Amino acid sequence: MDVSWDQSEHWLQFVGYYRLSGYWHPFRIVQSDGTRSSVFMEGTSLQSVAALYEFDRKLKAHFLSGLERVEVACRSRIADVVGERDVNALYGPHHFQNTEHHLELIDTVDRRIQRALSAKDPVALHHQATYGGKYPIWAAMEFLDFGDVSRLYANLLEADKEAVANAFGWAPPSRHPEAKFGAAFMNWLRLLTVVRNTAAHHSRLWNRHFEPVSVKRLGMVPGLQGLNGQQDKVYGTSRVLTQLVTTVSPGTSWPRQLVELLEQDLSPINGVSVEQLGFPVEWKHIFLNL
Repeated sequence: MDVSWDQSEHWLQFVGYYRLSGYWHPFRIVQSDGTRSSVFMEGTSLQSVAALYEFDRKLKAHFLSGLERVEVACRSRIADVVGERDVNALYGPHHFQNTEHHLELIDTVDRRIQRALSAKDPVALHHQATYGGKYPIWAAMEFLDFGDVSRLYANLLEADKEAVANAFGWAPPSRHPEAKFGAAFMNWLRLLTVVRNTAAHHSRLWNRHFEPVSVKRLGMVPGLQGLNGQQDKVYGTSRVLTQLVTTVSPGTSWPRQLVELLEQDLSPINGVSVEQLGFPVEWKHIFLNL
């Protein structure tokens, strides 16, 4: 690997050999047994590795911008669906499937509110002073992390799960009125939480393999047609996240910005390609027409 770049020493000092090694791994030659050798592809340079690192950093930031919108929308829809029956529904075990998991939820809510009070969050302080610490579901939801929201959704009553999923376009078409989407939406929320944590904690995202998630039934969701098999790479997450973001933010430029990021920051790097993220040949057409 060519390290003659004038910024090589700087990158090794301030990003680090170990972190960068995860980004130069794809530039190593693939051996006959499928493993990577210690020999790099011809033309590999630390500057190329740094470019890949920068692409991944921008990809994580772009994903987080989309995930933020999905997280906020999930909080809102869950609060509306469950809160329609009872403003204090979050504290009622009969609104949830599993009592033990509900007790864990209450403990989590209390800890999140205490965290907010310690940080002098104005909303938490207002409810503490004005309402004696009583938080209606739409207020309490604001203190939960994305992982908390995902676990809360998993424990909702089946009818409530369907109502929330339907709001995001995961609804039965007229030809299959019996189709249910609550379980699929739950599984993808769980994966999106993992992706969010990967990006937020600055781990490598671009070519990561996640736990495979089924796309069964998703062919019935507008914007997710043609997504087949088990999805465990960034492509599957990109498709699902695009569908969710465009649903909650009509007219968003998020898909176009993703295409531009891939074209401008990944494609020019020799030795890596969109195929390593799981993207098919027709990926650009797909994202520009969702």
